[in-house]
Amino acid sequence: MRQLFAGIDQGAFREVKPRGGTGDFLVHAGRGTAFGDPDNDGDVDIVMPKKDPPASVLHNTAPKKGGSRQFRLVNRQGADAVGATFTAVMANARWYKELYPSYGYCSSNDPRIHIGLAKGDGIEMVIVRWPCGAVEVFQVPDSVFVQVIREGEGRPFSP
Repeated sequence: MRQLFAGIDQGAFREVKPRGGTGDFLVHAGRGTAFGDPDNDGDVDIVMPKKDPPASVLHNTAPKKGGSRQFRLVNRQGADAVGATFTAVMANARWYKELYPSYGYCSSNDPRIHIGLAKGDGIEMVIVRWPCGAVEVFQVPDSVFVQVIREGEGRPFSP
């Protein structure tokens, strides 16, 4: 049975109705879950492969309360920098993420790092610790929705 939960506050959740977040009651043998933004609209959707095609896509249609940014971390060989750590520095907060897109069964998440922003929030800079141990800082223009950050193109950074 498919169930979908929404976070409400202080680590509590409530079940989304109709059950599973869809109008039709769907039953199938699932084979994993992947999170990402396949339609590039700025919010995270859910893709669930099944034993028999096609996969189910739960498209996020919640009203947007702010903006979002996405970052793709790429190593010197041009591949996703799996194992890199990413820190977005904002005026009143820091947002931290490790790049590990594969952590479940039969699925891999979107390798881009997705950050939801409240209205008026901006990212001052991004700090990346690459798997080799080097740390770089990058300036990020507000005008770029999906920014590719390449190893070796930032300024060296000493935390």
